[in-house]
Amino acid sequence: MILITLLAGSALAGSADGIDHELSVELGSMYTSDDTWRDLFDSEAVSAQGFRAGYSINPNVAVVASWHRGAHDSRLSFSSEQSVNMDFTIHQLAVGPKVDYQVFHWLRPYATVQGVGALGRIQLDEDAQDDDNDLLRFSDTSFGGFAALGAEFVPGSESRRLHLATHIELGYGKVFAMTFEDEDAGNTPIEIGDLDMQGFTINAGVGVRF
Repeated sequence: MILITLLAGSALAGSADGIDHELSVELGSMYTSDDTWRDLFDSEAVSAQGFRAGYSINPNVAVVASWHRGAHDSRLSFSSEQSVNMDFTIHQLAVGPKVDYQVFHWLRPYATVQGVGALGRIQLDEDAQDDDNDLLRFSDTSFGGFAALGAEFVPGSESRRLHLATHIELGYGKVFAMTFEDEDAGNTPIEIGDLDMQGFTINAGVGVRF
């Protein structure tokens, strides 16, 4: 019983320097190899912005959570006289452990594996500038995950309680297929197909550690 208590206390002791929290704003991209995506959009990447927060449970392990919103749009032409705007947005909530190693007081390489929940939405509109246009909205939820290797840079004196920090990470992620259904179709939703997001990811952020 004493041993279990000691181990639990060690695991929850936080970081060695007393800086247990992190908060960052992030920019990133996720590349996808899905055939449907390539048919609909002119780029294989979805740009995203969001936030990341973390708490250190011991000197080398933290629990991190993040939220990102990605978006991409395209103009689909069916003929010389008929085309529609297609807007795709995705909200992702991720959480998981981050394990790092302090090489210098200002450099901490790390690895992370996180689970992801996702909400995707596709909106079709004949003219985005016309407020009277009828919109078609399709959405679905899914889940997935990603693994990444990164590095965090924390300049400044070790004695400070508040540090500016930047990070960059590269990884690979997957969100399982989202089957988009018409949001306004009631009990008989109309499906327009599946979209599977899978590919390399890159994220960079700036924030504070305290």
